[in-house]
Amino acid sequence: MLHKIINNQVDIDTNQYLEPAVVRGEEAVRFIIPYARTAAYKYSFFPVAVRLWYNIRAPMTFVLLSNLRLSLAITQLD
Repeated sequence: MLHKIINNQVDIDTNQYLEPAVVRGEEAVRFIIPYARTAAYKYSFFPVAVRLWYNIRAPMTFVLLSNLRLSLAITQLD
């Protein structure tokens, strides 16, 4: 969902909820993790989503369903 919000695929104003972090020499999309004084806000969507966003280790890749079926069929034959 955060990916959709960042890429304007959902009608949510990112400037209202997310503060961009400027890191010199880095092209990745980064945000400042919002400060939360209470647990109710600390575990709400945006603070949790930003923490999860930073835990993504490698770029995500998408596999076409037809390619997945082919790979599974080949694996089952071996």
